[in-house]
Amino acid sequence: MALTQVTSAGLKDGEIVNADLHSAAAIALSKLSTSGTAGSGNYLRGDGAWTAIDLTALSASSLTSGTVAAARLDTATTQSAGNSSTKIATTAFVSTAVTNLIGGAPGALDTLNELAAAINDDASYASTITTALGTKLPLAGGTMTGAINLNSNNITNGGTITGTFSGNITGNVTGNASTADAIDTTSSNNDLTHYLTFVDSSSSTAGETLRIYSNLKCNPNSGLIEATTFSGSGASLTNVNATTLDSIDSGSFLRSDANDTMSSQLSLTRSGAYPLVINGADNGKIVLEGSSSPYIRFREGSTDKAYIQWGNDGYFYLVNQEEGDYLMVGGGASGLKWHRDGELHTVWTSGNDGLSSGLDADLLDGVQGASYLRSDANDSYSGTLNLNGLYFEAGNVGQNLKLRGSVGSTTDVGLSLYNSNNAWCCQLYGTNGGSGAQYGFLNSNWGSWDLWKNPDGQAYVRVSGSNYQLANATNIGSGGVFSGQNFYVNYLYTNNWIYFQSNDGLYWNGGTANGWHMWPLNAYTMRFRSTHNSTCILALANSGNSTLGAVYADANGIGFTDTAENWAFRTNRGTNNAYLYDQNFSSDTNNTYSLGSNGARWSKIYAQNAARAWINVDGDDSTANIRASYGVSSLSDDAYERHTVNFSENFGNTNYCFVTGARAGSSGGGGRVVVGYDAPATSYFKYQMRNLGNNNEHVDAACLSFFGT
Repeated sequence: MALTQVTSAGLKDGEIVNADLHSAAAIALSKLSTSGTAGSGNYLRGDGAWTAIDLTALSASSLTSGTVAAARLDTATTQSAGNSSTKIATTAFVSTAVTNLIGGAPGALDTLNELAAAINDDASYASTITTALGTKLPLAGGTMTGAINLNSNNITNGGTITGTFSGNITGNVTGNASTADAIDTTSSNNDLTHYLTFVDSSSSTAGETLRIYSNLKCNPNSGLIEATTFSGSGASLTNVNATTLDSIDSGSFLRSDANDTMSSQLSLTRSGAYPLVINGADNGKIVLEGSSSPYIRFREGSTDKAYIQWGNDGYFYLVNQEEGDYLMVGGGASGLKWHRDGELHTVWTSGNDGLSSGLDADLLDGVQGASYLRSDANDSYSGTLNLNGLYFEAGNVGQNLKLRGSVGSTTDVGLSLYNSNNAWCCQLYGTNGGSGAQYGFLNSNWGSWDLWKNPDGQAYVRVSGSNYQLANATNIGSGGVFSGQNFYVNYLYTNNWIYFQSNDGLYWNGGTANGWHMWPLNAYTMRFRSTHNSTCILALANSGNSTLGAVYADANGIGFTDTAENWAFRTNRGTNNAYLYDQNFSSDTNNTYSLGSNGARWSKIYAQNAARAWINVDGDDSTANIRASYGVSSLSDDAYERHTVNFSENFGNTNYCFVTGARAGSSGGGGRVVVGYDAPATSYFKYQMRNLGNNNEHVDAACLSFFGT
């Protein structure tokens, strides 16, 4: 068809470039409008109107090819300095370029010939200068290959001298040698008259061989070293007389080489044995003096417990403060006395027995000595021996020893055994109280039952705080009392079912499975309980104990693991996700079953070859509307039939694919197309709707699908 009119509204800015016009194309002058006032021709402007062009006043910007007569070139525009294009250089441009080249050089150096003469016409001047500079020491420092002769000049404002200096220093060295390791001043003939003197030049003093400012001085004439502060170890210092030590006057310290006294308390805090050792040949060790009744105190922690004291009453006391009792050592035959329960008693000795002493060696508490058992020879007794309320009596036969308790109305009796270290070993115990006669062993001295039985009855043992009946022929089997007790065996062999009479089950009480339970909740539920606070695993193995798989459950969900104990299938209720690991999700029958249903559809399906987003746009009205969409957050109306689709989730890159389709709708006019009009973005896609004449047009249904990652 003939294209009779093209308006500027039908052309997008920058849409038509030279490459869009065929090289053989020509527009006859008769096809151009002659309206206007142009004297030499007309041209078509971008806004669709015709205007005239006067070729007699053609500007340089309008000339793209051809030549211009010299008569037209009397004057030209002077270009800016530095312009390197092919435009005409005027005399003013050249003059400015030359002036800039010499850069305001003086008259004697503003030509190349003058510059050459200034460098002695040396074509290799840069190499010559480089060679000459290579023989010089840089200001930044370097390595010298020969001696430096300062010609009696000083080195001033010097920095730090580092490294090793092995030559001789014959003059004075002034400055700071703070980082030097050493300066060896010994002469080759070992003449000790050569030495190094450090002085403070502002206040040097004759005779000082070492002086650093005012803090450290050494005078060889007096042998005196003066310093403000010493630090480090003084173990190797000798003949040093210091007035203070750690700012404490020397008179405040005890002498170790002479008699001395102290006026403050001395505390020995050594945690080991013997914090105070007095090692001397003389027997006199400690003297307490200065008071009339001196004593030595003993404390348990910080609590007073006992003391020994010389009293001004002439007695020496050994006092137990915790009990309030004490022993008094006085003079004479009856000078040894014992204070107990508020009463003072004379202690019997071989020097105060007899009638006149008031002590009868044949009686003890009024009982004759013959009535007591001998401890140094064999002896016998015919009565009842009472040991702390426990009576030893003759039994019903000669070989039977009867022990009878007599403490109030108690119904029990016991016998504890201790070893030579007074450590408890065991206790035989018996009772005949409210529960009848029972006997056995206790778990501690007068503690609780450990092993016991009733006469002609069952025997029991206590383990880890629980009581267990010992198995025997009378309590094993159907209806036996053992059915109500805990029963422990290493192995349980049975030729029939193991019956549980309640909802109890199996329990593991030891080993790596300690704490596991298995029991029925009801007729159709068997519960397994692990010892882990959040995980339970049921592993399945073959006869060779090789893992075939496992059921794994935790607080979030349940799943299955494979033979390597890696996930195969898992559900997570915390995130509402199900996972199939490294497998295909397949149906057992081809084209028969569905994933979801019409009434229970999947919200989103992410797949390698499925559309990430799609949209159906109602574009027949002046404002476009979304009929249906997936993966699209919104639709923006940019201009006449130009829209932006905004994605709910960004694509990973802009290399995604889009597929479009369109329907004409009520506007009619033939087919419609949907095309993109801007570069794709990861978060949006811009499109426009056109008719077959390549004009923007309403589209009843614009459908777009997007595929990618």
